[in-house]
Amino acid sequence: MSFPDRVADRAARTPHSPDTREILTKLLPLVSRRENRDNHRMPVIVQHAQTVLHASEPGSQGRPALGQALALHADDVEAATAD
Repeated sequence: MSFPDRVADRAARTPHSPDTREILTKLLPLVSRRENRDNHRMPVIVQHAQTVLHASEPGSQGRPALGQALALHADDVEAATAD
């Protein structure tokens, strides 16, 4: 994927959508790949994922998976315990 940050930007326009949480969950593994560690686009994905997680209601569809993906791929341990 050439511009994952743009995909994250677009998805984050609807922060309360379960589809947004699913898209961001699928983008987060890109952050932890070795070849992406110096990519300036990756923090945008993490930022949107954190914002969407905090905007969603506990127990909402896809929220636990997004929190786990943040913890696993972005070292956001607090997100893993959000639900």
